[in-house]
Amino acid sequence: MPAKRKAAKQATKEDDKQNGDAATVVDAKDVKTDAPAPAAAASAADAAPAENGSKRPKRAASGGKAAATAAAATKEQTKSDDSSSAAAGGGGGGGAADTAASAGSGSGGGVKPQAGWASLTQSSTATGSPVPEAWKWNGTLLYWIHPESKGNSKLATYDFDGCLAATNMMKKGADAWKPLNDGVIPKLKAAAADGYRLAIFTNQSDIGRAAKPDGRQKQIAEKIGRLSAFVKLSGMPISIFIATVKAPPKTDRKSAFAYDAYRKPATGMWRFLVESCNDGIEPDMKASFFVGDAAGRKGDHSDTDLGFAKNVGLTFHTETQYFPK
Repeated sequence: MPAKRKAAKQATKEDDKQNGDAATVVDAKDVKTDAPAPAAAASAADAAPAENGSKRPKRAASGGKAAATAAAATKEQTKSDDSSSAAAGGGGGGGAADTAASAGSGSGGGVKPQAGWASLTQSSTATGSPVPEAWKWNGTLLYWIHPESKGNSKLATYDFDGCLAATNMMKKGADAWKPLNDGVIPKLKAAAADGYRLAIFTNQSDIGRAAKPDGRQKQIAEKIGRLSAFVKLSGMPISIFIATVKAPPKTDRKSAFAYDAYRKPATGMWRFLVESCNDGIEPDMKASFFVGDAAGRKGDHSDTDLGFAKNVGLTFHTETQYFPK
């Protein structure tokens, strides 16, 4: 075989191999705030792989065409991310963010994976680190399902730091927290009494940032200690989902969806709960909601919580609205 033809054939094989590993997801710009959200659980071929045996996502088409499609999707997502603060209530002023806004309707469970987004099982330096019994890893996701938490169509979901609990970056340790205010626990109990299943979705990048195993284990123990203690104090069957990957560099803000599937504002934690941990029950998107403090208001560290709610298609509440003092 001529050298040029042989080289071209080898390049095609490499291209096919790279594109064969791409997950399939919908671009965030396709999430409409006035239209029904897509179906809750992806089809069997689209479902993310998980410990309960769900199948792998669809493979992207092989060859240069798939590469071009993935590149285009990432480019469009990056454009969407650049304007997310304005579109999702980012920037100065906080009045709009304090008003619950329905970001979707219908019985769908959020967006499906498309080319350009990270896989729900992507690897991490934290993956496989020892964790307490009943805690599990799924790629960069660390999670625990409360034994009394059962599948439900009504999902009440919350951020942790600055939302359910007051924490301080300068204070370390499993006991360095307290409820945000006196209204937090009663509000959670009221949601449970109204028939909601409760869950926490939290970004904890200190775990992924730790370079050495000892430091990583210390961070895992601290985060799990705080979250577990909060759940115990509440007395409620709250399940916990932790995105452990470190935050992307500010100088390289790629699409949140391409960077890590689980780190908010990407939708992986919601997708994993719905597709793998909800007993096959589709969520009621009109009734379900998310509460968080990162809403892009003046003084907020980011708008990732608001962006997460919009990307999933959930009604969003800030902590000051949902947990009034």
